[in-house]
Amino acid sequence: MRRGSAALILVVIVLGFMMAISTSYVTMVQTETRAQTSLDKSARARDAAFAGVSYVIARLLATSSTMLVDSDPVTLKRDRLYFAFDCSAYAINTRFAGLDAAPTTAFQNIASSQWLYPVTTGLLESDEVASSVAFFVTSYPATNLANIVIPEYYYVKSQGMYRDIEPDGTVTATYTAQILARLLIATPTLQVKLERYQYTEVETDVFNSYYFLSRQYIYP
Repeated sequence: MRRGSAALILVVIVLGFMMAISTSYVTMVQTETRAQTSLDKSARARDAAFAGVSYVIARLLATSSTMLVDSDPVTLKRDRLYFAFDCSAYAINTRFAGLDAAPTTAFQNIASSQWLYPVTTGLLESDEVASSVAFFVTSYPATNLANIVIPEYYYVKSQGMYRDIEPDGTVTATYTAQILARLLIATPTLQVKLERYQYTEVETDVFNSYYFLSRQYIYP
């Protein structure tokens, strides 16, 4: 009788141990899956930020005033395309403060910046909608220590966003990434190339925020 009881107790202990291992394994797999999903969505946000840089490059290539033979800083400011929050005097003054005594007069070729959706319907995953991925850009000229515009270089700050959106339109999670990119504008060969980039801290993206006020540079 005692031997039977001991055997039963041993079986119960073994089964309990096996259940504990099984539960731990399932929990580990679920955690790894969730972590991988989060990493994938963060990567989508970084891809969106890169899409913003590509968008600016495409716009520059499509704009005749990008390739300027005249490297006069006055001409560069007036004719080359830049992105600000909008084309209002306040936004232009905010974006280009410190680069000229009168930014609204100096910088005349300004495009409005807003959240844009780079993904077409054919590229969407099963759980995504067209507004799941978006980017937001702002740009400014490269300058030397005296704030004189350097013709060959052009800076872009691009913020990418990926959102989990429920069928009813509710946003349940947002992943963001920001890239600072330095473009090389090669007028002799009519090329605009991404020369260097780095990930940066995500800045506030609302009007008149640090995102527009700060001009960051890549060294060297």
